[in-house]
Amino acid sequence: MLPAFNLAMIRAEQVLRNYQIRMMKKIFIVDDNRLLLTYLEKHIREAGHEVFSALSAMTAVELLAGQTADVIFIDYFLPYLNADRLCQIIRRMEHLKKAYLVVMSAAASELPLDMARTGANALIAKGSFKETVKFCISAIKDAESPLVSEPGGKIMGLDAVYPRQMTKELLGQNRHLQAMLDSISEGIVEIYRGRVVYINPAAEKMLGKPQNQILTAYFPDLFSPRLRPQIESLSLSVAKDSPAIEQSQTVQLSMSGLCG
Repeated sequence: MLPAFNLAMIRAEQVLRNYQIRMMKKIFIVDDNRLLLTYLEKHIREAGHEVFSALSAMTAVELLAGQTADVIFIDYFLPYLNADRLCQIIRRMEHLKKAYLVVMSAAASELPLDMARTGANALIAKGSFKETVKFCISAIKDAESPLVSEPGGKIMGLDAVYPRQMTKELLGQNRHLQAMLDSISEGIVEIYRGRVVYINPAAEKMLGKPQNQILTAYFPDLFSPRLRPQIESLSLSVAKDSPAIEQSQTVQLSMSGLCG
């Protein structure tokens, strides 16, 4: 029979382990900066949390389709899908509706990010690696008490960064290009590895589906069974007949006449 002191120690250790398990969060990070991603993973794990990650938005969508996460950190500028669209896609996943979404960007002071519209809970202005991980740990704590979140989303680290004219101009040019593509009367779809990463309003109207149901979908699946073989054949022929286009690169297709 164990002495009473030993039994008390065992019970205390069990209580501590149970508390640690309850406090441990499942964290997902999406960032195409491999060095920062590795740094964040290491320090968040050391803080007692489970961490998994992705280097691209498309990989993130594939992984998150079959996994849960308590807190998701998303770099704003990702190839093919920016954080605003990725947040909307994640919010569409039933098992992630209550996840705490945090957008991160070194251009946080210049971003026209509408957190209420995208579904993000917080924004972190990226500074040094040390500062960024500090804000990430703070965001994980905030996720435990979402009721204290600021209206429209919490912003962290903004006082340490300053708006840059060049960044503003580049973002302005990007918005101008986006507006031009959105205003074209022909349906335009951008496809990466068979999945939709951009669609303009004209193409949305042709398909009869909203953007948030189209992004990341396998393109031929958006059409009726009658048209699906034609779309698959067209996609393959475009890639085959264009030697400059490889399978891993982006293909743009005009959709005029395909949905009649």
